[in-house]
Amino acid sequence: MLDTPGMRELQLTDDASGIADVFEDILALSAQCRFSDCQHESEPGCAVRDAIEGGQIDPARLLRRRKLLAEDAFKSASLVERQTKDRAFGKMVHRLMKEAKSRQQGGSGNTGGRQKIRNSHSPCCARSPATNRRIEAAIARSCAILR
Repeated sequence: MLDTPGMRELQLTDDASGIADVFEDILALSAQCRFSDCQHESEPGCAVRDAIEGGQIDPARLLRRRKLLAEDAFKSASLVERQTKDRAFGKMVHRLMKEAKSRQQGGSGNTGGRQKIRNSHSPCCARSPATNRRIEAAIARSCAILR
């Protein structure tokens, strides 16, 4: 326990090299992945996932690495970049909430025919279920980073 009067938080410096040193085993395995941009989630030919399934790496270790990398990326972004991302995220959430509300109203019969026609041509209906799942996953990751 540290008593640091006047200091709100402590942060690491030179995170990228420290993370690379601590998770050297995962970094070496990721070089063997089939795809160079592998996220180690569900891609075919992922050496890291194979090592986790084989019991060579603890799955929690990969999660800790992801969390530290996300924290490092957040910290290294400038204030303007963070504000831009926050604004874009807020607009996306607002748009999705508005679309969900309009779909609920369109299905209840309270709004009349014009609303139902607009809903049938809304961008949400034009997206595939896979795209909607990716958007929901992005929102979940963003919320996890902001915690």
